[in-house]
Amino acid sequence: MTPILMPLAMWISAAVAAGTPCHAVEGDRITAADLAAVLPAFAAIAPEEIVGYAPQPGANRTLEPVELTRFAAAHGLEFHGIETVCFEPALAEVEPSRIEASIRESLNTLAITGADIRIAEYSKFRVPSGKLSFPIESLPSYSSDNTAIWNGFVEHEHRRYPVWARVHITAPQTRVIAASDLRAGQRIESGDVRLEEVRIFPTRAPVLKSVSDGVGMSARRYLATGTPVSAADLMEPYDVDRGETVTVEVQSGGAVLRIEGEAQASGRRGQIIGVRNSTSGKLFRATITGKGRALLECRS
Repeated sequence: MTPILMPLAMWISAAVAAGTPCHAVEGDRITAADLAAVLPAFAAIAPEEIVGYAPQPGANRTLEPVELTRFAAAHGLEFHGIETVCFEPALAEVEPSRIEASIRESLNTLAITGADIRIAEYSKFRVPSGKLSFPIESLPSYSSDNTAIWNGFVEHEHRRYPVWARVHITAPQTRVIAASDLRAGQRIESGDVRLEEVRIFPTRAPVLKSVSDGVGMSARRYLATGTPVSAADLMEPYDVDRGETVTVEVQSGGAVLRIEGEAQASGRRGQIIGVRNSTSGKLFRATITGKGRALLECRS
């Protein structure tokens, strides 16, 4: 080929490539079967023979005549075509039915069944084939009118391609709510909480399903009447509450004396708090040893 004609040939090749339609290919390899679907002459080669790597989603790969001729010769096939073949990954929009199925699968991990799910809107960009997941870790913690955007992904060849859906979900739930205003630190009695049956947007937060789960615990924060009570809202009660009268065992050598005092702070076993002597009014520090009890060791 003369130097004058070479640029022309390259221009023609580029023009052909530019107008070449791309054919969808599954997986991460282009095989002889993929070629045969476009160029029947390659059906003579074992379909599983690998031509090369498939392009990543969003890209394409063009096989020039010289590459096709080389691949054919390597497998005992004579090929003299001038075709340029383009491949791209098979992409498609995610179907709403798959989104719903994936969401139900995730909700099952929280033992949430019988949910009403409506896909209000979803991402329309195309993604490769693969397992669709809406992981429970991405379940929104806040919803408006039981509707929220849940983020998911399609896993293809060890890579994740993001998708999303705005979903309206209501699921049956038995929960414990505050029957009256509960102040922070308040020890909960049986009349302070009650059960409620609702259909709401699901939550990952551990919820109390029995009144007995809350009775005897202390509120970690202020809870207004009607507020759902979760495990995170509660804490083990203090062994000593501020203002409570405690029995203090005073040890000095072999002598043991018991006195009463007023706790100046709340605390649990092993913690040191200030105590005011109920008789003398003097302040001292003692170690909490149990419910309503403390220890003061005097060393000479």
